[in-house]
Amino acid sequence: MEREKIIGALEDIRGAIKRLTLSFFLLALISYFFWKSILAFIQKPLGIPLVYYGIPEAFLVTIKVALFTGVFFSVPILFRELWVSISPLFTTHGRRYSLPVVTSASLLFYSGAAICYYLLLPAGINFLVGYETSHIKPAISVDSYISFFAAFIFGFGLAFEMPLVMLLLGMAGVVNSAMLSKYRRYAILIIVIASAIITPTPDLLNLALMSVPLYALYEVSIVLVRIWGKSRPPLKR
Repeated sequence: MEREKIIGALEDIRGAIKRLTLSFFLLALISYFFWKSILAFIQKPLGIPLVYYGIPEAFLVTIKVALFTGVFFSVPILFRELWVSISPLFTTHGRRYSLPVVTSASLLFYSGAAICYYLLLPAGINFLVGYETSHIKPAISVDSYISFFAAFIFGFGLAFEMPLVMLLLGMAGVVNSAMLSKYRRYAILIIVIASAIITPTPDLLNLALMSVPLYALYEVSIVLVRIWGKSRPPLKR
């Protein structure tokens, strides 16, 4: 019986990987035909032309843009497959919660990505490019910029998953609102340190642009855990 369960679990994982891979490559293929528009959108926070330094770099950038876009739009599918895999830890009927969990996770991720794109990246880039002088002119590689862009978009998007992760841990009985409130000062310290490491500039503006939303999300997490984690029993039944 145990052997059958293990085989069944492995089959489920293999099926999830197949579905995720197929979705990713399909979205990446579609994105490839729109790479110029997507690159223009990615370049917008920078505000200056990009350059390339090698003969194949321009072509490889089109592939990189398509792959980045494929991953970006595959996030809801990734969350869905991930929830199906971990939902037995919370409930024996995890699939019935798939829609609210996956929808919430996706909205949080894309909200974080939007805040990063419209607020954090322009402010950080303006600060860094502001060091231009008559003797120092920016010539930014398109390849390095896309990597820089993707790291911050995905990093900020995933950071916005904090309330949902805390809520699920609270529903599982791992954390509670009293615990989160007790360690608030340590959470603030960790958030500030993490924001200082992640943000592209050392100025206080960008530190605040990242740390303030993350701290607000931590407070939201406490409220959610207080409502759903403490006053109600864990989901598993």
